[in-house]
Amino acid sequence: MSSIGWLGRDGGTPIRLELKPGCRVAPDAEPGLWLEIPTAMRVGGGFRVSSLLPPVFDRYARVLHPAKDRLGVLVPWRQVAEATGRVIHPEVQWEPLRSGPLGAAPGDLVSPWHSHTHGLVTESLVRVLFGGSPPKACWSAIWRGCAGVEEAFNAPLLRRGIRGYLLFRTTPEAVDDPFLSRSGPMPGVWWPDDRSFCVLKDTDLCWSYVGGSHEVIEGLLNDGELEVLETEPDHRVDYLSDTVNGPVKPTYE
Repeated sequence: MSSIGWLGRDGGTPIRLELKPGCRVAPDAEPGLWLEIPTAMRVGGGFRVSSLLPPVFDRYARVLHPAKDRLGVLVPWRQVAEATGRVIHPEVQWEPLRSGPLGAAPGDLVSPWHSHTHGLVTESLVRVLFGGSPPKACWSAIWRGCAGVEEAFNAPLLRRGIRGYLLFRTTPEAVDDPFLSRSGPMPGVWWPDDRSFCVLKDTDLCWSYVGGSHEVIEGLLNDGELEVLETEPDHRVDYLSDTVNGPVKPTYE
């Protein structure tokens, strides 16, 4: 199957979307069927972790994407919580952290929604999850809403609740950014052949989820670069989850 997808024409010039070396369209959907969720699962109101990752793993982790200060220095959520007097807990949301009993976060702080740190988090996840001997290939399901991807490639479609994902075979270095002619990581799901873990970044969240074995999640919790919280399949995902600091409806600013 071709590694180049054609999007259409810009005047008389064809526009193409090309896969990076080592990446290709999956032959069929079978490798990702274990992830399919027929409906958007709600338990007692609100979306849960189990509506994003299947409840088949020993443990689950939530990896928070950092903000940035005006100089581009990464700012973890814990640092913001310390400054505003808020509390970090497994269902914490970004919006309530920005102001609290000790004051407000700096106005020029770039939130995780816009700090473009998704790619940095993925690099660290690849390092921790694959260790020193990453495989040559793994599976990556890219959100079908990423502009141009579905139009360019006739990739197998996975249905996961309210989301649809297009399945590709990628290298570990390209799990969330398999295209040469696009820039920046994209929301999606990725996992190795042995399904020892699974990583999800949803387009509406400024953090990633990881499901895995006891050892996998322990490795994430002990990593010095990532900001990781252990979570549970029945923990809420939406903004109403933060009953300690909020809730505050997100503005995505």
